[in-house]
Amino acid sequence: MPKIFDNIEQALLPALRETLTVGHRADFCVGYFNLRGWRHVADCVDSWAGGEGDCCRLLVGMQIAPGEELRRALSHTEQDEALDNQTALRQKRRIAEDFRRQLTFGVPTNIDEFALQQLSAQLKGKKLVVKVYLPHPLHAKLYLAHRRDANNPMTGVARVLSLSKVQTELPEFRRHRVVLIDESHNLRNREGKRWAAIRDYITRNDSRCILLSATPYNKSYQDLAAQLGLFIKEDADLGMRPERLIEQLGGEQNFALRHQCPVRSLAAFEKSPDPDDWRDLMRLYLVRRTRSFIMQNYAKTDARGRYLEFPDGSKSYFPKRVPKSATFASIDADDPYGRLYASPVVNAINGLVLPR
Repeated sequence: MPKIFDNIEQALLPALRETLTVGHRADFCVGYFNLRGWRHVADCVDSWAGGEGDCCRLLVGMQIAPGEELRRALSHTEQDEALDNQTALRQKRRIAEDFRRQLTFGVPTNIDEFALQQLSAQLKGKKLVVKVYLPHPLHAKLYLAHRRDANNPMTGVARVLSLSKVQTELPEFRRHRVVLIDESHNLRNREGKRWAAIRDYITRNDSRCILLSATPYNKSYQDLAAQLGLFIKEDADLGMRPERLIEQLGGEQNFALRHQCPVRSLAAFEKSPDPDDWRDLMRLYLVRRTRSFIMQNYAKTDARGRYLEFPDGSKSYFPKRVPKSATFASIDADDPYGRLYASPVVNAINGLVLPR
C-alpha cells in the first residue's frame, strides 16, 4: 500500500533507513547533496560490500547557478540546447567548489568530522558513487532500495520524473490517479513539447492534478492559463464568467460577437486583462499558504516567540522581522541609486495591482 511521507505525521528518514537495512544497493536522485546530511543514512550503506551491484548510486540534479536559473525561468522558449565539453568541465569545477564551500559553513563538530571521514571512505571504497546531471535542472527526490527478494525486489520511496524526460518516458508510464507537478510555473509555455506531453498524459489517464509553485504568475495571466490548461479544456464550462470583461464590452452578446469561445470557459478568461476576473477564477483552484496564514492558524506562542511544534516535540521559531529606517544623504539624480527613487519608478511601483 503506498504511503505519503509529509514529515509531519509520516517521517521519511526512519522509513528510508528501515528500507535500506534490508537492501544491498540503492539508487538516489536528489536536487542538492548536503555533505553533512549524508550521515543520516551512511551507516546503512557502510554495511554493503561496495562496487557495482552493492553500492548506493547518487545522482545530483540542481547544479545551475542562481543567475542562470533566473534566465531560464524568464525565457519563453524550450531549453534544449546541447551541452558542450567546455561547459560541462566548467560546471564540474564549479560544483566541486560548491562542495568545498559547504565545509566552511557553521562551526565544525566531532560528529561532522566523523561523518565527512565516513563519506570519504565510502567514496574511495565505491560504496557510494556520485554523479551530477548537467543537461537540465533535475529537481527530484527519488529513493530506490534493491534487495534480494523474489516477491519484492525493489522498494521505491518516491517516483519522480524530471521535466527534461517527460517527452521520452511519460508516454510509457502506467496510469497514475494523481499527478503532482513541482515548480509548475516552468510549464507556462503551451507551445512546448513538455507541456503537450504532460497534458496528453493527464487527459488520456483522467488523472487528478496538483500543481506546486511559489511563483505561479510571472509575466502575464497566460502563465496561469497555461498551468490550468494542463487539466482544464479550453471550452469546458467553468460555471462562471469574466464579469469585468463582459461589463467593459457592454454585455455577453458583444463578448460573443468579438470572441469565438464559450463565455464560461478558460478561453474566455484568457481574453480578460482584469485582475479581479482572475482572482475570481483562481479562487476555484488555488490553495494559498503564506507565512502569516501559517503563523495565525498553526503556530504556538511562548516567551521566545511564535513557533511550529513537530511530532518529536522539537520547535521551529519564526524569525522576528523588525523594520528599521535607513537614513542617507540626498543622492544626485544621475546617480544609479538616485534613479531608483525617481518619480517614474515610484509611480510604477505604486501602480502595481498584483504581487509578482
